[in-house]
Amino acid sequence: RVSPACFGNMTRQLMQLARGRVVLALEGGYDLPSICDSAEECVRVLLGDQPSPISPIELSRAPCANAVLALQKVIAVQTAHWPCLQEATKSAICSFNDAVRNEKDDKDTVSAMASLSMQHATPNMVSPPPGFHPNSPQDAGRPPA
Repeated sequence: RVSPACFGNMTRQLMQLARGRVVLALEGGYDLPSICDSAEECVRVLLGDQPSPISPIELSRAPCANAVLALQKVIAVQTAHWPCLQEATKSAICSFNDAVRNEKDDKDTVSAMASLSMQHATPNMVSPPPGFHPNSPQDAGRPPA
């Protein structure tokens, strides 16, 4: 079940991706009050209002199993055309909050690894003299310096 706030936020994201060129179409449904609330939220966003905030409970909820399967199938097919989707594979199975946390952890790990310096790990290493090639016949078996 998708709340009106979620529909509004999805509409905002689509508008950003499509540079404002978005068409929404209503499909029939059985819960008329929910359809009315969701359509109203989408139209408000199309008119320039900010989408309603999504509740913390919704942001913590994992997607249903059918949604996960559908997302995994879409990612598997579309990755050939959009390689960046490969990164979305693990986000498809967890809540929004968990996905954000995982992304932050990944960025922190990459930053920490990038800040490491091999020079600090091997301070006594001596650079070979210019022109030294360990596989050349004249330098074979000779220590670098």
